[in-house]
Amino acid sequence: MIEICNVTKYYKEPGLFSGKKKKVLDDVNLNLDDTENTVIIGESGSGKSTLGRLILGIEKPNSGTITLDGQSLLKPSVRQGKISAVFQDYTSSINPNISVYKAIKEPMIMMHRSFSEEEAEELLVKVGLDGSYLGRFPHELSGGQAQRVAIARALSTNPHYVLLDEAVSSLDVSIQVQILDLFLKLSEECNVNYLLITHDIQIACYLCSRLVIFNSGKVVEEIDRANVSCLKNEYSRNLLDSIITI
Repeated sequence: MIEICNVTKYYKEPGLFSGKKKKVLDDVNLNLDDTENTVIIGESGSGKSTLGRLILGIEKPNSGTITLDGQSLLKPSVRQGKISAVFQDYTSSINPNISVYKAIKEPMIMMHRSFSEEEAEELLVKVGLDGSYLGRFPHELSGGQAQRVAIARALSTNPHYVLLDEAVSSLDVSIQVQILDLFLKLSEECNVNYLLITHDIQIACYLCSRLVIFNSGKVVEEIDRANVSCLKNEYSRNLLDSIITI
């Protein structure tokens, strides 16, 4: 379980002599278990992506703790191999100068583990590609193919959690649905749970069983998808009003 306890994050506002600080996360408390897919949903600037970066160890909180099974996620050894990510911009998330095979095995190299072409091909097949892609380079891939390679890379360490930060929002709508269906299939096949970060409640309800509504750096409501019509917070209800079935 990932436990987020009293987490606050702020940034110094621009200006050489500015002493002002902008609070992005405000005393956030949240538990993310390993039995369901969870979405953190909110508008741009709500703090949800910042929380994602803290979970991945890209940034540190100014106060509070984030732990995985009781151990601090600030320690690389705790999160390495257990939490991976798929990001929004597939054009920059893969090194343009390396092959698909080298891109997929990057996390394993960082963990000083071997990873064969056969293992990479197995992952490509799982994400709907095949071994012919191993020698290709990112510029030879479509957007959907590049994101499938990014998914294969995220799965290479056999993680417990995969963080999806707006992972389909840059794709065409028809491709979005294909990738979401792929995520659902892989969740069962690979026994992995997703932490989805998005501003789109349609995507949230399609993929996740638990919704965490974020606004102005705070959790304003948590609810199961089955009870989503019972949202109490006004901000949450306004998000619900935007639902259109995919």
